[in-house]
Amino acid sequence: MPRPAAHLPGHRSPRTANAVPVVVSRPSGVAVAALLAALAGAAPLRAQPPRPDPVGQLARARLMLAVGNRDGEALWWRAVASDDPAIAPELRADLRLLATEAELRELDALAGAARADWLHRFWTRRAAASLEREGDRLGEHYRRLAWATKYYGQPTDARGLAFDDRGVVYVRHGAPTEVRGPALLPADDASREGELVVVPNMAWRYARADGDLVLFFRGCAERDPFDGRPRLARSCTPASARYELVESPDDLLVHATGLRGAVPDAARDLPRRATGIAPDLALRGRARAGGAGGGQLLLPTSGEATGRDGQSEAQLAARTLNPGTEGSLGALALRDRWLGRQDVRRAMRFDSDEPRHVRPLEGRLRLVRLGRDGDRALLHLAFAVDAARLDPIARSGALYYPVRMRAVLLDSAGAPVVQVDTARLWRADDRLADGTVLLGTFTFSAPPGTWRWRAALERDDTTGLATALAPLRVPPVSGAFTLSDLALGPASAPRVVLPETGDTVHLSGAGAVNGGEPLALQALLTGATPGEPLEVELTFTREGGVFGGGRALEVRGTERARGEAHGIVRLLDLARLKAGRYEVALAVTRGDGTRVVAATPVEVRTR
Repeated sequence: MPRPAAHLPGHRSPRTANAVPVVVSRPSGVAVAALLAALAGAAPLRAQPPRPDPVGQLARARLMLAVGNRDGEALWWRAVASDDPAIAPELRADLRLLATEAELRELDALAGAARADWLHRFWTRRAAASLEREGDRLGEHYRRLAWATKYYGQPTDARGLAFDDRGVVYVRHGAPTEVRGPALLPADDASREGELVVVPNMAWRYARADGDLVLFFRGCAERDPFDGRPRLARSCTPASARYELVESPDDLLVHATGLRGAVPDAARDLPRRATGIAPDLALRGRARAGGAGGGQLLLPTSGEATGRDGQSEAQLAARTLNPGTEGSLGALALRDRWLGRQDVRRAMRFDSDEPRHVRPLEGRLRLVRLGRDGDRALLHLAFAVDAARLDPIARSGALYYPVRMRAVLLDSAGAPVVQVDTARLWRADDRLADGTVLLGTFTFSAPPGTWRWRAALERDDTTGLATALAPLRVPPVSGAFTLSDLALGPASAPRVVLPETGDTVHLSGAGAVNGGEPLALQALLTGATPGEPLEVELTFTREGGVFGGGRALEVRGTERARGEAHGIVRLLDLARLKAGRYEVALAVTRGDGTRVVAATPVEVRTR
């Protein structure tokens, strides 16, 4: 049936001015020409802009962020700032492994700009704790989700997740530092004599400044109907193996009737009955009950390595031979399971916020509160770093050794209070000799309060060292009678000038001093009354308990406060101290008996 051109989308109604009625009966060249001529005198056709689709924008942003395209950040923020109610369940699915249930309920109730503000605070806290920018942490999350789905995927389970426990851990903590397993072991089934099979056990280790996180995964497990122990599901294949996180190596599959797999020659020397997880990772240097052979002691394989409980190989072996002692196999197994339970809790309930470095940087970091800037305290990050790991940059006939320092102070809610990102270069005409230690100090200010702090010293994004999150109390800088942290360093250490007193402070982050070199010890006392007498006591106490420990050096004296801010300076000769670790304590007592103390550890070395 012929259609009037006025009914075409975008064309004006016949009642409007300049309308030209045209009838098209067939798509002939003449008809098309007549239609174009009629439309030429009418209002121009305008393409209607497509209606924004926030869910589609979010889907595209996910893909872009997952492959490292930073243009996806702006698209992601546009999508989450919309009022479309369909965005809420999408965000809940994306964030469920990072946010608590209370946080998710709070997010569900928001929309538009309020939701975007909430998400900004959410990502800012996580980025600050890991010393990253907000966009980097956002992109990292979607890269982890994509990896977990691709490599640890499975049919959606009762939790609504499309990957197994390995994927959960990966999304929360990123790539592990070390992976062991699955293992190829000789089969002990008579019908499969000489064949190697896959035992789907895995161990992941995350290197952490506050102690490694060691996790064990068991794949394709089902319960034996006779003894209830986990065994391999007969229908499982390597491609379909679903791994679950377990508390202890005792929960791993211990048998050699595993899945069929490729057979490398090196695997033929493996033990016949084992979990396939090497003892040095196994496990935290602890004992466990083995397979049919009875008690099997899993210990580090080289050196006098110690487990997380600090026991050496010799100590563990001695305790294992005495089952009635606290360190017997049973007691150690219980302790190992308790520690494993804590690791599982950390892995499955919290996400990581520690900076990650592929190559460790040999060095030390020390935060010293010393001095003030107005109503803020001065904080000094003193560091010592091995020059050999800095890989110098050659420019204009000289070598430059670079180092980057990042630091953050967080409040109780995890929001950043102070953020530092700076760098320093050392110039040298020739490459520095092996063993050369570079010393430096970065100074910044902080308001009074109770915070948590973290810092990272880096050569680049892949090489560095980071501290664990640690508490920090910054007292008021005026009024109260307070003593700063102790600054220790030889005359060759970097110098810092205190604005209140003009004193030059030698501040070393090395944590160790040579006994034959004079050591400068300095601190700042505030809140004193000018001219009041102060009793100053300095002690060196050697670690070692009843065997060689005790007070090794004591210096007492009286001086008068030079002002409200009073600098305490001592130049010490440590030549008569034995090599070892000491605690250095400085105590200051005023006339009314008020006493303040500051202490720090130091290692004394002999030349």
